[in-house]
Amino acid sequence: MKICKVVLRFAVLSALVVLVTARQAWAYFDPGAGSMLLQALAAGMIGVAVFWKRIKNMLSSLFGSKDKKHEG
Repeated sequence: MKICKVVLRFAVLSALVVLVTARQAWAYFDPGAGSMLLQALAAGMIGVAVFWKRIKNMLSSLFGSKDKKHEG
């Protein structure tokens, strides 16, 4: 989850930089584009989280200690 915090921190800082340094725009940004941007951002963050969880599980199964649960 540490990587998610780093990605979130980067996204927030990037958004702040864009908002602080914004100039007058002569363009139109419709709600559909904003929705698509938010959806892509959410999908990217979830994708990174799932990817790292799978890698962590794979590495722990290869190199980690065995569970000492008793089957009963």
